[in-house]
Formats: sequence, C-alpha cells, structure tokens
Amino acid sequence: MWNDMSPVWLRPQHPGIRLYKPRKLLQVVGHTPMDKITREKNLISTDVFSTYRDGRPIGTQEFLLLDTVTWEYKGVKCL
Repeated sequence: MWNDMSPVWLRPQHPGIRLYKPRKLLQVVGHTPMDKITREKNLISTDVFSTYRDGRPIGTQEFLLLDTVTWEYKGVKCL
C-alpha cells in the first residue's frame, strides 16, 4: 500500500499519473511542498506551509477553502 503507485500515497510531481475516478472524485493532497495551492484535473496540492532549511516559507501559507460540489477553491490567509 505504501508505494509510489498507491492511492494512499500520491506523488503529484510524477508525470503521467492515472488518478482514481478523475471525473467523480476530487483528490486533495498535502505532503509535497508547493509554492501555491494548485489544481490539475481532479488533484489539488495544498502543502504551502513547508519551509526551507533557513525557515523561509516555500509557499503562500494559505488554507484551502473548497466547495466540494462545484470544486471551486481559493486560498485563505490567516491573520
């Protein structure tokens, strides 16, 4: 189960990945550092809180606000 081709552990940076039920299910992942919340097809990558070794943020440090019916989303900053 814990390998690169598992639906439990998806690596969105690998090209050509076939996602499970792409027209029916929206998949949200958060273990791969991103500079901003990103959607590609039915996959949203959300790890925008990771940091570089010196403590600088890699991403926008936003929380995902997602409409699970329409799949519309935006990032929300915490004050």
